[in-house]
Amino acid sequence: MRRMLLIADIHLFEDFLSQDDGTSTVIDRIQLVSPSWLNLSSNWKMEELASLSEVQDHHGKHLAYIYGMADGNEYCEGHIEKKETIKQRRIYKKS
Repeated sequence: MRRMLLIADIHLFEDFLSQDDGTSTVIDRIQLVSPSWLNLSSNWKMEELASLSEVQDHHGKHLAYIYGMADGNEYCEGHIEKKETIKQRRIYKKS
């Protein structure tokens, strides 16, 4: 049986990925629906997500999310100063 879920919040997405309900649930693919200001085009897009990371400063404070798309494009939601010491926390990587 196939299901489709629409999750509009990254924290809920993380919770979904960490769930272990004892079934053999397999994620076939994850699509990102992004507005034009994020994907730098003139329209909303739906594309396959390959990875998602959170960028944090050296204190662990959230700075941005980095969306890696299956076609190699990358979108950044947030602001990263070049002078900031940063680390990335991986949320999702397609297997």
